Amino acid sequence: MKYIYTFLCMFLLSGVPCAYGETPITGGFGLTLGAKFETNEIIVPWEQPGSEGLSIFKFEPENPSNIFTDFVVVTTQITRRICLIVASVEGPCREQFDALALVLVEKYGVPDEQAATWHKWYSKKSSNAMVLRCLDNELRTSYENLDICRSGISEVEADKKEKAKTKAKAEADNLFSGVASAEDKCSYEEGDGTRLYIKRVISGGSEMYRAKFCYAQDCRLIAKTMDEKELAEWYCK
Repeated sequence: MKYIYTFLCMFLLSGVPCAYGETPITGGFGLTLGAKFETNEIIVPWEQPGSEGLSIFKFEPENPSNIFTDFVVVTTQITRRICLIVASVEGPCREQFDALALVLVEKYGVPDEQAATWHKWYSKKSSNAMVLRCLDNELRTSYENLDICRSGISEVEADKKEKAKTKAKAEADNLFSGVASAEDKCSYEEGDGTRLYIKRVISGGSEMYRAKFCYAQDCRLIAKTMDEKELAEWYCK
């Protein structure tokens, strides 16, 4: 009777309430969405449009599948958080699709979205989802969290900004490494234009003294270089 009821839920999809199918969608094949994938080796290049900030890996599940043969996992590039788990097998897939769909209905309930070649289930407590499809002689099932995938882009952008900031600081340190401080004695010291100042443009901050040079042309060179690197006004007087 249970299997007949499952078939009705699957076939009719007309609001018939199923008494089961409450299993949370957390991941599959031994992996959990949102968890860190422990590896450093990129085996498959990720070249799909919109894949910035993501990495893709092949993996073998701890418990072998008697249906699927190929397994990949997609993670965020910086933190390696799992956002997509995919298992697939090539070949005629209609019968396998129908049989596996019945099992998934029993596990997750009636699909939230469906078409002739695919079914999709959404988690009720998170942004996780599960997709089963049979298309172009390929049976594929995937567990996904697109919010985590999108966060990979933000992580990469933040990492680029941090690296740029670190690089700019290092360059600034190099520029100032040969600068004489106010206490240093120059063999020859010009008067005006040898003292370097900065004024923040956005904050409208007050003038800040930064360094003293023996020669005004050295001060102007540093001011020009720093002006191009920071959102601030650098000048000598």
